[in-house]
This record gives sequence, structure tokens and C-alpha cells, in this order.
Amino acid sequence: MNQAIRLLDRDVVNIGEAGPAVDLGGFAKVRAQIRVHTAGSDGTIELQHAAVDEDLAFQRIGSTTVELDTVDPDGTFISEDSFLRFVRYKVLSLTTGSPVVSVDIIAKER
Repeated sequence: MNQAIRLLDRDVVNIGEAGPAVDLGGFAKVRAQIRVHTAGSDGTIELQHAAVDEDLAFQRIGSTTVELDTVDPDGTFISEDSFLRFVRYKVLSLTTGSPVVSVDIIAKER
């Protein structure tokens, strides 16, 4: 069984913004697509995971960050077979501009 979840629906992101954490405790794999529809001047966004839904517990999944200064409508694909229970996105830095981003994930049992 798979579950598709849209964490961010084509919206403007701001520095330090963290998306809502989703509980994927019943799943074994995560596939994500982060798309930049409108670029900002600089900045990054990443997918994070944690064992508990507490802000300071989250850490980056894998080594992928997505630059917010380049339009990428096809997006960056992230595939992870080893993650903790809760998953979210976080905007790490942003100089200026109003980047528009969407974040979609698919959780898989196997």
C-alpha cells in the first residue's frame, strides 16, 4: 500500500518555515519531489525526519538540499529507505525574494 501526501501546495516559503510533520510510522520507504516554481535570490529547502514530533528533534533526510534560486518545475527527487517516524520540509535559508515551492511525498510499505 502507498500513500501520497502533499506537504506544500505551490506556495511562497519563508526562512525558517517548517511544514507540518506527517506520521509515516507504518511505512518503510519515502519518495519525495520538491519543485521550485518561482525562484528566490538564494536559499535552500530540505526534507527532514524525527522520531518524535518536536522541532529540535528533526534532522535532514540523506544529503539532499534543494536550491531556491533556480526554477525547477520537474523537481528534485529524494528516495529514502531509512527514516524515522515523522517527516516534514524546512526552509534553511533565504536571502530575498518569494520562492514558490511544492513538496509531494509518497510513503511505501515495502
